[in-house]
Amino acid sequence: MSSPEIAIHKKIIVMKEYLETLYVKRTQKDYSLSLKLQIVKEIEFGKLGITECRKKYG
Repeated sequence: MSSPEIAIHKKIIVMKEYLETLYVKRTQKDYSLSLKLQIVKEIEFGKLGITECRKKYG
């Protein structure tokens, strides 16, 4: 590789590393259908309110 090609190659590597650091991990949680149904039942039967369920299950 010639000197300009090496410089471009290094620039690409640095750019890839920079873009990887910008990645933000997903914060949304995935809940199973059975857990969702359990939470709905707890609310419907008056065991917990919506606010309490939010605190309990995040």
